[in-house]
Amino acid sequence: MSASTRPAARKGRPPLHDHGEWHRLYLLGLTDGEIAKRTGADRTSVVRYRKGQNLAANAPRGHRLSRGQLAARMKLYQQGLTDSEIAQRLRITAGKIRDWRRSRGLKVNRRKPAPRHRTLSTAQSEANGAFMALYALKLCDEQIAAELGISTNAVLKRRERRNLPAHTRPPFITSAIVDGTASSTAASATEGSS
Repeated sequence: MSASTRPAARKGRPPLHDHGEWHRLYLLGLTDGEIAKRTGADRTSVVRYRKGQNLAANAPRGHRLSRGQLAARMKLYQQGLTDSEIAQRLRITAGKIRDWRRSRGLKVNRRKPAPRHRTLSTAQSEANGAFMALYALKLCDEQIAAELGISTNAVLKRRERRNLPAHTRPPFITSAIVDGTASSTAASATEGSS
């Protein structure tokens, strides 16, 4: 063949790699090195492509998770468990769960603090019983405050916490407080509720 009939040698960049094939092999679970070997590309190009696509590196064959393991992790993650709680249930390290979560772009599940439930002491529950007994007698806030030895504002807050309407001061109750009948009625009501 003469020099004039020979095809001209290609100059410039080599032909582009088949990124579609790389992606297909990636989805099959092949590592960067395995993809490079199968397609005849260099590993660095495959890594650069994968990172450009924001894809996590596939684990080597012996370290891959089964579908069941992946499903278990995802189920626990979707239930809102933290990395440590998932790791504890699956009996692996929290670091492995953290790496797995990050490789999939999943956000951290944070534990919400448990709501604090107030428990009433015996004295508080007795005071609440006395308050309710005096309120049942249709006493106004000032009268209840005087009977319990607390401020009117404290009575107002207790009443508002229970969504109870205010009572006006009827004239016949005033005489009962002076006589001491309201106190004995409130005391007997608290004893009966114990």
